[in-house]
Amino acid sequence: MLGRVPGILLRMSDPSPVAAAARRRCTQQALAGTAVWIGWIAVTGFRPAEALLILSPLVLFPLVLRLAQPGDVRPDRWWTAASWLHLPGAVSLVASFAIERGPGSFALTVPWLVTTGVTALVGVQRLRRRRRLDLVELGMDAGLIFLIVGAAWVSAFQLLLQPLGFSEIIVLLTGEHFHYAGFILPVLATLLARELGGRWAWPVAGVVISVPLTAIGITLSPLVEVIAALVVAGSGLAIAFGQLLVARRARSAAAVLLGVSAMALAWAMVLAAMYAVGEFRGLPWPPIGDMIEMHGSANALGTALAGLWGWTAHLQENA
Repeated sequence: MLGRVPGILLRMSDPSPVAAAARRRCTQQALAGTAVWIGWIAVTGFRPAEALLILSPLVLFPLVLRLAQPGDVRPDRWWTAASWLHLPGAVSLVASFAIERGPGSFALTVPWLVTTGVTALVGVQRLRRRRRLDLVELGMDAGLIFLIVGAAWVSAFQLLLQPLGFSEIIVLLTGEHFHYAGFILPVLATLLARELGGRWAWPVAGVVISVPLTAIGITLSPLVEVIAALVVAGSGLAIAFGQLLVARRARSAAAVLLGVSAMALAWAMVLAAMYAVGEFRGLPWPPIGDMIEMHGSANALGTALAGLWGWTAHLQENA
């Protein structure tokens, strides 16, 4: 029969076993990525900028793929390709931080660039096959597409490039930003809107619009940049509040994880707004080093890691 779901149009007979196997593979990859991440930290120590960045490709990426794939639909070819490319691409990206920056380390980022390119095609296919704008699903589509921007900035960092004259640390942090605010936050917004209904689609729109708005601001106008940051912060606070509502009716581990994610997101958004306003006034605060540790850790370990596992558990409980 011909099955139609948001973002996917496939011919299928009994897709459930295939879809279930694909979801299991994503979970296994996330666990394998966690082992690699812990091993990396054990060997190199916890260097926040690098450690928090590589958490996204290693662990969070397969969790997003699992959440992006409807449970009763056979995965399409781009989703399948992205899922198989994930672990080699992520491990290669990690290896790029083990050697001196330059052409060699850049070459090690290419497999992750390819993976995110295929992932962007998953997002594009979802948009194209839906044939109309669906604000609820737009966050998932945009997150899958925006990720390649983060991969490109990490590649630029490893190749010793400084786009727009940014310092090396800002180039790296921009790559990290797109692996979280550009990738994970829109996905969380879509998951929330799916759960609570279409009236919660406005945070999805706010997060998605703020990404190109930030790029315009960085290039042309500090005022536009701070407005974009405040739009992200406002949307993020709304998502945090919504996740608390979901946590109240979730069960056991899912409730705890979603609650932790919501509180971490609220804290990270307050810090982001404070920093953006301070930078606009010429007095950025907290200092960038503190922002990496406080804002970055809250986003990566709290908002994203706890949030994605929480949504995974919650949706599985209610399947």
